[in-house]
Amino acid sequence: MDFECVSTNERNMGLEIDYEGIYDMPCPYCGKDIYAQVEAYEYPPGAINYVRNTVVDGAELQTELSEQSFMLEEF
Repeated sequence: MDFECVSTNERNMGLEIDYEGIYDMPCPYCGKDIYAQVEAYEYPPGAINYVRNTVVDGAELQTELSEQSFMLEEF
């Protein structure tokens, strides 16, 4: 799942960045349509501090998403 910045907000310890990731493709094994949407916040810079609005349709979430589930890489 690729994440993109959807909003930013200047806060005390720097910029807070709101990321959204969407996966909308057929399963590579059975072909069933899968849709997943995840929203995550980076604040302070370099740390994912909050994950919310997880939507999954056509599949089952096997593990709870948490701050430790994400690694952001700057290009």
